[in-house]
Amino acid sequence: FFFALFLSVYFFSSRTSLVAFTHLSTMASQSPNCFFGLEIQPDKKYTQTPPDGVHLHLSQAALPPENNGRVSVKVTIDGKTFCLCTLVAGTIDQSPLDLNFSASQEVVFMTEGDPIIVHLTGYYEVSDDIPTDDGAPDLDGEEEEEEEEEAEE
Repeated sequence: FFFALFLSVYFFSSRTSLVAFTHLSTMASQSPNCFFGLEIQPDKKYTQTPPDGVHLHLSQAALPPENNGRVSVKVTIDGKTFCLCTLVAGTIDQSPLDLNFSASQEVVFMTEGDPIIVHLTGYYEVSDDIPTDDGAPDLDGEEEEEEEEEAEE
């Protein structure tokens, strides 16, 4: 298999926060991963929009060791806000997550509670969804197999 990965990383820093925006493109059916990390400062909102053909997988929320207090990590998507987890320093310092956000879908991350920093980590992954003629993704080639069977009859 010939495999090529093109990567561009843009950084935006504001005092102690660092946001990494990553763009991926690939020339293979394999799906490479690229690290995503976000430090959420108290009373700040962070907007992420994965580029076309790439989705964002969120894997973990964690408190750095210096923090004390209780904080909820929230996400706003399609105008609705949801609590992802609540972290309590010294008791629940990390929370595993297994969330995927679609390509070109705007998501906003924020915290609520004590004014403490939260780290979100995960990765960007090239989407395996290839649109069919009607614009819907081809799920495991099922539609293509059905068309081949009809052509044989």
